[in-house]
Amino acid sequence: MSYRVMAKRIGEKTGKQIGPSVLCGMVNEVARQSKSSWHIQHEYQPQWTGYLVVDDKYLNKRHKALMSLVALDSTGDAIHSEVLEEPTQEHIENFFLYIRDRLEYPMKGITTDMDDRLQRAIERVFTGQIPHQRCLWHALESVRGMLGYGQLARQKAILERQSERLTERVLEWKVVEQRQRLHQELERVRSRYNQQRELLRIIRQMLYAKKRSESLRLLRRLESREGKAYPQVIAF
Repeated sequence: MSYRVMAKRIGEKTGKQIGPSVLCGMVNEVARQSKSSWHIQHEYQPQWTGYLVVDDKYLNKRHKALMSLVALDSTGDAIHSEVLEEPTQEHIENFFLYIRDRLEYPMKGITTDMDDRLQRAIERVFTGQIPHQRCLWHALESVRGMLGYGQLARQKAILERQSERLTERVLEWKVVEQRQRLHQELERVRSRYNQQRELLRIIRQMLYAKKRSESLRLLRRLESREGKAYPQVIAF
């Protein structure tokens, strides 16, 4: 949210009127008093587990995209964050070097999204000695994107609403032919939607299987049934 929207929501919830610039000043004051990750580590000696989750987001600053990197310990502590003006491979590697060398984080394992730059940085900084896994939620989101599942779901919802409106006017003779065409299109979209939903169900079951043998069995099943229809998904 923008500060303007946040100020409006605060007014709605509390009845207290606060200007966007005042709210921004409050946030900046908190930021000035906040300790760095290095000071938190050395002053409080937090009991970090060593299992790290690293996520990246893009922020817009005056029409320029900046990369925000945040590293979370599995306890929930945000142990380190940076906003990179230039999200180069070197800068991303420096992010992990800071965690390793300056914070002396007891690294045992890392989970990231699907960004290949994060994987390369981890390989170079930790030289393959630390287990690295990619987030299953992000993997499923990538598959949904390949399928166009979200767009298909929206198309299905729009057609269903249109069908409901035409059903209410079913006695009008001009509507009959239009309703038939819409019904055919809706059935086609529903069939594709149900097919993709079943595909995603099996993929989720495969990714979250507790045994490698079960994952491989489901992958072979997907290859035989859906390999020709969705080669990009199978390859992924």
